[in-house]
Amino acid sequence: MYMGLNFENSAVRDLTGSEDFRERPYIEESALLQYVFALEALLAGDKGTSIRGALVSGAKFLAGRGDDERSHIHRIVTKAYDIRCDLVHGREPEDRIFPILWNLEAYGGDKDS
Repeated sequence: MYMGLNFENSAVRDLTGSEDFRERPYIEESALLQYVFALEALLAGDKGTSIRGALVSGAKFLAGRGDDERSHIHRIVTKAYDIRCDLVHGREPEDRIFPILWNLEAYGGDKDS
């Protein structure tokens, strides 16, 4: 594991084209974009609804197991979407990417019930 990303994760290998993605300069940005694009594909509603709102609501109710966890997921997905917007519009994100990416991965994996 490197910086919270698992080399066994096929999505990381596919994204980077390598087992060792440390040699790729923008891997954090690319990985975060891939997570948010996947959330958009899974959770974005009708064209008349807010994409951000659909992602946040869908993610927190699908992955959260209580009010505290749902609140945390709400903050993480909101920040991830804001970073995504900054990146695709050529702006420097205000938040650091790695902590958000680590949290997205933590909620994206299997959970023990």
